[in-house]
Amino acid sequence: DAVEKGIPTERAKEIMRKLEYDGLIEQSPDAHGYPYFNYTRTNLGKKSMRAISKGKYRLSLAEDAYLQIPH
Repeated sequence: DAVEKGIPTERAKEIMRKLEYDGLIEQSPDAHGYPYFNYTRTNLGKKSMRAISKGKYRLSLAEDAYLQIPH
């Protein structure tokens, strides 16, 4: 399942920094203190990404968003 796959933390952080810098996501902690990322643009859909504890992020959604951003 692509959503469960995750990618290495450093790559995840790099993508998150890019998305956040571009104003496409905002980061806030969830109830457990893990970072919770929300898309700020509706054209990317109402999906969200959540950090998980084993050194990986659920980032297939982030990757999809990243590919949609005009560079």
